[in-house]
Amino acid sequence: MPLRDGARPPCAACRHRHVRCTIDCPLAPYFPANEPEIFQNALRLYGISNVTKILNQLNDNVEKQEAITSIKYESNIRNINPVHGCYGLTVSLLQNLNALMNELQRVRLLLESHRRNNINNQQWQIIQDNSQIMPSFTGLPVNNQIINDQSVGGLSNIPNDQYNQGFHFGGPSDRNAINEVLASRRMEPPFEDLGDQDDNEE
Repeated sequence: MPLRDGARPPCAACRHRHVRCTIDCPLAPYFPANEPEIFQNALRLYGISNVTKILNQLNDNVEKQEAITSIKYESNIRNINPVHGCYGLTVSLLQNLNALMNELQRVRLLLESHRRNNINNQQWQIIQDNSQIMPSFTGLPVNNQIINDQSVGGLSNIPNDQYNQGFHFGGPSDRNAINEVLASRRMEPPFEDLGDQDDNEE
């Protein structure tokens, strides 16, 4: 608000210097009286003379405003982190960015793993469905006589009377032929040598 004789409330810079803030004060548009802390931060980092020099090198008001905005931001960060300043903030932001990128990569790998597991489960379900559609042969009757005749050990477990009932022999020569076959397979012959018995009976 203008005062008498064209004077106005002093800006933060003029108040710091305890001088009257004139209408052509170069710092008044950028450091109002209600921002004394921001001006103190810029004063500690740059100084009044350096800030004034930067503004004098710029002709465009837009460029001056952008320059003052950068000065204020850097000064405030330096006040928060006096050792590293903006560099420390940049490093911290880069670390956070790398952590987020790593987390994003882990999430993508996890999604890919779940996707593959889902595909495998679907394929396994298709296989199970197809296996249920195919006919089952477990309920078909089995000819044990054929299996026993084709297996080596099947003949040795059949009693002698089943041989006599299942086959018709012409005489001792037939039984001897079977015994010779079993002997060649290292199995005990199911028929005794009946030649002597026949001779004795005669």
